[in-house]
Amino acid sequence: MASGKSESGSAAPLLNVECSDNIAVITPQGDMGEFVVSQIQEEAETALKKFQDSNQCQHVVIDFCNTDYFGSSALGMFIRLWKRVRERGGRMALCNLSEHEKEVLKITRLNEFWSIAETLDDAKADVGR
Repeated sequence: MASGKSESGSAAPLLNVECSDNIAVITPQGDMGEFVVSQIQEEAETALKKFQDSNQCQHVVIDFCNTDYFGSSALGMFIRLWKRVRERGGRMALCNLSEHEKEVLKITRLNEFWSIAETLDDAKADVGR
């Protein structure tokens, strides 16, 4: 829905989190700009807790197939997630990034810390090595 609200009136989730084969795949469901900061933070904490509490997933892939933009609040969430992944001895990769998203990562030099892949399958292979 264009409003970002579900039929029940609550905000539609911004992050979809699935875990299989030792890899958590986090898929933002829309652009992650600053106007959704509180929702990003709330869902990010839920996703981080789910990841931390799960013994199934060591690695994380963030799939940007449904978004073209993220802001500094989202970057902060990615960094917190990455720290937790490293504490577990895991790796993190990003995939399906728009040109704008790639540029933000390059400017912030975060592209030096995470694997950047073109496809979800490539990202899963990168972290699974």
